Amino acid sequence: MLAGHLLGGADRYAISLAEGLKERHGYNTSFACLSEGSGAEAARASGFPVHLLDKRYRGDLGCATRLATVASRAHVDLVHSHTFGTNFYTCLAMVSKRSLRSIPVVQTMHGLDFGEGRNEHRMAWKMRAALRLDRLLQFRTATVIVISRHARAILERQGYPPVKLRTIHNAIPPVGDIASLRARGAALRTSAGLDRLPLIGTIGRMVPVKRQRAMLEAVRLLLDRGVNLNAALLGDGLLRSRLEQKVVELGIAEHVRFMGVRPDALEWLCAMDVFCLPSMSEGIPLVLLEAMSVGTPVVASAAGGIPEVLQDSCAGRLIRPGDATALADAVAAILNEGNGNGRIERIVAARRIVDERFSFDRLLSEVRKVYNDCWNDSETPGVHRAT
Repeated sequence: MLAGHLLGGADRYAISLAEGLKERHGYNTSFACLSEGSGAEAARASGFPVHLLDKRYRGDLGCATRLATVASRAHVDLVHSHTFGTNFYTCLAMVSKRSLRSIPVVQTMHGLDFGEGRNEHRMAWKMRAALRLDRLLQFRTATVIVISRHARAILERQGYPPVKLRTIHNAIPPVGDIASLRARGAALRTSAGLDRLPLIGTIGRMVPVKRQRAMLEAVRLLLDRGVNLNAALLGDGLLRSRLEQKVVELGIAEHVRFMGVRPDALEWLCAMDVFCLPSMSEGIPLVLLEAMSVGTPVVASAAGGIPEVLQDSCAGRLIRPGDATALADAVAAILNEGNGNGRIERIVAARRIVDERFSFDRLLSEVRKVYNDCWNDSETPGVHRAT
């Protein structure tokens, strides 16, 4: 179960998980999406059936009714929801019909968006409300997968039953031939006219919590210091027009390129000299693991689960969330390293972390165990392969 309107980390996680479970274990997955968009398109492009629930407004209870119909007709053995909104509709759907009440519901809690705040005590009211509503629905959820120890600690303090929480770190499938990816990335960069200066970039939904504005402000600071460079922003979202206006206000339009949602985002990661992630809050971002895997130097916020990836490691530089000055300082330091020993050590350390601690095989094994545990505790009959 996905939101579907915008391809983000939760959508990419769910699609990769479904692909892996199908390839390795023969699971059949269909996606229900609240609305049409790049997330639904990505699931469809990966070969999965997509059922649109046609969400018309926030709290549209018709989505739960339509989901119940889809689940009944598909004879599903388990429903796996992603994000608060999808879990709300999933839980309502799965209690609305007697035939669905014994089917396990698994929820993955991706990011906990604190809005403009930097910690749990300044959590945005919308997030507090979402957590309270979600907690009330836990009677219908068998297991909540949390993607970081940081998120688990918050949920326990918010009253979630610890026995239902299972910590499973995010992971990414193997990226393939890195040399070929980097060659294609270099060609993309050249064709875009961005090969003459160092290139920094970020990838993600353009929403407040991602704080792309900090990267734009860092570009201005670096240019003022005499560091000539370009920046690329991949992704889309509600704040795109504001960010484009910010570029004009900062006088950096000739140095910044908005690329939109790209199917070749991995190649663009390879094309960047530094990947920046100045978010105010995160889970364990897939794009961070991908940047580390392909050897692109990383500057990321010490927010959410990110320190669980980069803490006590030379694999990347941590900064205070949303701090443009700290971001500019870290980018400058990496660019000054060039291709020396420090950069090589950073690349090796980053790849080792991804391979050893965030392997896709480990993710598939642990999620499959969650499913099997749910089925063993339920009364659902038959061979449980449809999710």
